[in-house]
Amino acid sequence: MKNSFKAIAAFLLLSFFLQSTGSAQNYTLPADGKDFYVGLILPSYNKVVGGATASFYSASVIISSYTDNVVQINYFDPATGLELEGQTVKISARQCQVVGLSTGTMICPDTMYAPAYKSAHIKAKRPVNVQFFSTGAGSGGSYLAIPTAVLGTKYVVASYFDNPDGDGALSGGFFGPTGIDNAQGCFMIIGAFDGTNVTITPNSRTSTGHTGVHFGKGATGNEVPYSVNLNRGQVYLVRSAGTDNSSDISGSIVVSDKPVAVLGAHENAMLGSTEGRNFEGRDYMIEQMIPVDYWDTTGYVSVPLKDSPPADPASEGIGENYRTYTYDSLGSHVILDESRGAIIMDVGRLSAPPPERFNVISPVDVYSTNGHKFGLMMYDNRHFAGQLTPPFPAPSMMTILPISRWKTSFLWGVPANKFETLQAYFINVICPTADLGSIMASKDGGPIVPLKNLLAQDKKWVTIPNHPELVGVRYKLSAGCYYAKGPRPFMIYNYGFRALDPNFDLGDFDNDDYFFSYALPIGFRVSDGFAHMSFTVDTLCSTWKVCVH
Repeated sequence: MKNSFKAIAAFLLLSFFLQSTGSAQNYTLPADGKDFYVGLILPSYNKVVGGATASFYSASVIISSYTDNVVQINYFDPATGLELEGQTVKISARQCQVVGLSTGTMICPDTMYAPAYKSAHIKAKRPVNVQFFSTGAGSGGSYLAIPTAVLGTKYVVASYFDNPDGDGALSGGFFGPTGIDNAQGCFMIIGAFDGTNVTITPNSRTSTGHTGVHFGKGATGNEVPYSVNLNRGQVYLVRSAGTDNSSDISGSIVVSDKPVAVLGAHENAMLGSTEGRNFEGRDYMIEQMIPVDYWDTTGYVSVPLKDSPPADPASEGIGENYRTYTYDSLGSHVILDESRGAIIMDVGRLSAPPPERFNVISPVDVYSTNGHKFGLMMYDNRHFAGQLTPPFPAPSMMTILPISRWKTSFLWGVPANKFETLQAYFINVICPTADLGSIMASKDGGPIVPLKNLLAQDKKWVTIPNHPELVGVRYKLSAGCYYAKGPRPFMIYNYGFRALDPNFDLGDFDNDDYFFSYALPIGFRVSDGFAHMSFTVDTLCSTWKVCVH
């Protein structure tokens, strides 16, 4: 009887992670949690544009919950680091709340070169999903926030080429900028525990003069690491020097002795083309980096994002680019398979720049042939075809997750905005073909119905390289709160396109037309490492039998 009570106590203690659904049930911890640290990197376009246009910039978190919940968003005293009680919000089951962040509290000025208490701390009574969302002129971006319990200690940064000369940008016009911003690749490290030592190996020279491995003054190809110390709630922003268009801080290495969060970003990146039209052709990009421990060697499957109809109807548009990243000193031998054939995407530690496959317009499968793990990032291109038909993609980047990290349920939110006259939102669903009709979903806490009955299908892919068992479907959706579940692991990517014009004449291209995008995975599962335990629970007549692996 004594052992039975111990088992019951163990089960109740671990209920932080568990939700019982019956006897002999296995559990793994998804990347939904009750504690998060969120950071903000300012889109550089807001530094040069006039106040009337800059006022459209905002940053928020979209918090979704499986159950009725209470969530608190706190900030930190900039001098003492004391956590200050902030806003409390209530969230109903299978619904979400869009909570505006205190950007004035969180923005790191260009002159701030040391760790600072500039993060937001999100705490929930029960597990939630948290999306960061940035919107505004040249400011479209989003990332999936990772709970403190599943943060890592090893990261590789994803970004893009510096843009110091404003290529793709315009100045002038009543609602345009007064000058061209020097837009740089960057990343931010967020401390979750006091006394965290972080070692940084930048791939390009930083704005504070730290030598890069391959780019900028002093680069010799050798690693020149340096260290900083972070306390809970502090952030440390690293920006590329931004001296030329060939420098790229991507591939930089971050290693810490305690778990941290890392954001990879670009202040205003140029990818793709405006097709000769006069408007700001760049956009902000941001993603929270997935810890190296959660990478894999295989199973990186993706289908195309939505593109505006091309000038040439025979193609889907210019599609997306893909980059591979690795932490492994021996490198990863990678193959990317798509409709144009399989190509080699071998990547080494601190590759300069990382291997990139351009203008992919079909499903892909990416895998390693030497058993060394790697990460995969998708980059959406600016595409503005001659037909002038929306959604008009803009530069954005999105983490692609391997099949081993797919999960069986997801929560996400799509924020509404009445002013932005052009808005379009989509999800890409990739799942076993046999399960497509069994994926159930709800909107705004309403009835749970088949996903195919809830959302309008936009496109379907039945042929995915090397994966005849999988299907990909693109669905169109509107603003609201969503929940989806399936019988076996599957994946959902959420993305959206917006446009605004401060004087309501969108499409005249008088330097005040702004088209921007965001994209992110909306969940992933972890199954190994600290706090990523597997549980087996047997309910007997008078006892609990708990096995923890």
